[in-house]
Amino acid sequence: MLSQVASWRTGCTRCRPFARWAALGCKCSQVRAVPALERFVRIVLGPKAGDQDTLHTLLEKATSKRLGLITLPYDDQADGIKKITAVRNTMLHGNYEQATMATGCGSVADYFKTQFASEIDTLFKILDHIMRQIAPATGRPVGA
Repeated sequence: MLSQVASWRTGCTRCRPFARWAALGCKCSQVRAVPALERFVRIVLGPKAGDQDTLHTLLEKATSKRLGLITLPYDDQADGIKKITAVRNTMLHGNYEQATMATGCGSVADYFKTQFASEIDTLFKILDHIMRQIAPATGRPVGA
C-alpha cells in the first residue's frame, strides 16, 4: 500500500491534454491528496488507528510526542491539524460557503479563484512532507 500512495507523488497524464488544467498544473494527483492523506496516516498508525477515528484524531495520534511518528510542516502542530482538517472537511462536505466566509472571500466564485487551488496544492505538499518521513520498506519513520 505504501508504494501505491507513494506513486501518487508523480502526477498523471490524464490532465495534460486539457489546456485549462495544464495552465494550473496537474490536479488529478493533488485532488487525490485528500483521501490519500487520511489513508497514509492510517497506514503509519497501524493498529493504533481506530475504525471511528477522524482525520483530526489520526493526525493528533501520529504527531503526538508519545508516538512521534510524523511531524507536520507547521510550527504549531495543533494549528496545522486544524488547517488540514478544515480543508478536508470543505472538500468532503462541499461546504464552500463556509470556507468562503472563513477565508474572507466575497463570494464562492472568489474563493475558487483565489483559495481553492492553493489549498489543494498545500494538502498535496503536506502529504509529500509526511511521506518523506516514512521509510517505504518498513512503513516506520526514517531512522527508526
